[in-house]
Amino acid sequence: MVATLLLPAAVLLLGSTLTGVAVQPTASADWVATMNHSTAGAALLAGFDVDDACLSAKTPLVSCPLAVFWRLGAPGSAATCWRVNTNGTLSEIVPGEFVNLPQLPWRVEVMRRGSYFFLTVNGERMAFVRSPRMEIHCNGNNGGARPAHVEPIASGAAFQSANATLPSEIKPVSWGTVLDEPVVTHGHQQWSASQAIPGAVLRENGTTFLYFVSAAQNMPGQEAGGNCYGGLAHCPSGKEADPSAWTYLPDPILKNQTGPGRFDNVSVFVNGIVKAPDGRYAISFFGEPIMSIGFAFADTPFGPFEQDNSYYLNASMFPEWAGQAQHEHDLIRLDNGTYLLFYTGFGGFRKTATISHPSIDQGGIATSEDLKTWTFVQRPVLKHRYDESSGCDPLRDNCKPNVAQYWDGAFVRPRSLNKIGDWWYCLYEGANGYPRQGTEPGSDTEHLTGCDGITDSIGLARSRDLLEWEMDFPLQLAVPQQPGDRFDSIWVGWPRAIQHNATHMYVFYAAGGLDFWTKGTDHIADTGLMTVPIEKFVDFGEMN
Repeated sequence: MVATLLLPAAVLLLGSTLTGVAVQPTASADWVATMNHSTAGAALLAGFDVDDACLSAKTPLVSCPLAVFWRLGAPGSAATCWRVNTNGTLSEIVPGEFVNLPQLPWRVEVMRRGSYFFLTVNGERMAFVRSPRMEIHCNGNNGGARPAHVEPIASGAAFQSANATLPSEIKPVSWGTVLDEPVVTHGHQQWSASQAIPGAVLRENGTTFLYFVSAAQNMPGQEAGGNCYGGLAHCPSGKEADPSAWTYLPDPILKNQTGPGRFDNVSVFVNGIVKAPDGRYAISFFGEPIMSIGFAFADTPFGPFEQDNSYYLNASMFPEWAGQAQHEHDLIRLDNGTYLLFYTGFGGFRKTATISHPSIDQGGIATSEDLKTWTFVQRPVLKHRYDESSGCDPLRDNCKPNVAQYWDGAFVRPRSLNKIGDWWYCLYEGANGYPRQGTEPGSDTEHLTGCDGITDSIGLARSRDLLEWEMDFPLQLAVPQQPGDRFDSIWVGWPRAIQHNATHMYVFYAAGGLDFWTKGTDHIADTGLMTVPIEKFVDFGEMN
């Protein structure tokens, strides 16, 4: 909810005389601005989407048109987020109840990652917001005109207060380099007319195989545009960053099976590929309308892949917390030959007569020697951040303890598992955002992600034993949505990482830009590529 209030600057600054500093980071770059604050009784304004003219003139944030800032008041209160409207009024952006501020002194950090902004105080995550000017796809989601731009428009940083100390530092941060265009694209055949997003990646004998999830046009659904099939694009290894190097097979390599009660009666979603014990290539996938996991086999990586129903993982095999749906996952084969399935499980939104253990998406692990008989870890290992024992639904409720400070506070979905050195690294999908008032009965009125819908982003976690995961990646996001009229400005997800060479990782990711929303039921989505130095991929220390 956005409440427009006619407030004078003195209300936000507690009536004090303004001093402060404005900083201009490199245009369009990610950055972190840091300062120390220790003056009791003086509110601190931390501006994070401020126009150049206001920065240069050190204009008070409350008087700078379209500036967006957090207000940090007294210790023990929560930070609030504000936007200055063009008519001079202030709108409070209300993203739930953030955690309360600690006692002074504060070390305040404001970080930009793509179209996200994060507030951290004394090392604790306080708040985040994405696209706070509300000018991205909200006016295109329901068939409106194409937006003129995608937020953030500006990304200057400014700290202002009565007795504010100067920012101790402002520096660029980076993790990987994204391309300006997707590498694997939709539209090569009618069955892939609107979507080609990465399902699984295989490198073998000098060729890189990308098994993608396709969708035809004029079908509703974000990642499920009607009948989704498995497609294949391949290129010489080392040429993955060249869109022209990819060759597309003309026919699907995996199709759904139809029939009453079939779990994949509508769609199949490729997620993993391994060598089976008999030497064949095995693709793992989940189905729709019933989200369960199946397998299909082929003699060569080019397919086509044929389903074998004797390998089907029935929902009854999974732990109760994951018993309602099993969907996005990764499948790998360990050095000892054991297969490891890192899957997303869903236990239901609410406790009901048939659902005794509700839980939104989180990650679980199962192992097998033959892809048929599986042993399950009975508890989730990549856990969501809220207390499910309360029966709270983080997509619709204001949960306790609050999770509004986390960009992934609603759910997490493991997608790509890689071992580097002594650590396992998992790229996962996450999201946090609530429908606006009126879009869903009983929903909270929240504005965290700038739009009506839940749009996923990509994070990174690490573990030594696959059972306990650290989710405190210092840059918060691994692959954020990018600003500007780009192919990846609205939605990113479905990450797949492979080691490109001795020094770099490749991260393939699903991406949707303005066309993702503005073409009605044609949710256009492609495959992007990020190149990440391995030294940064494994760095969970200081900000890069």
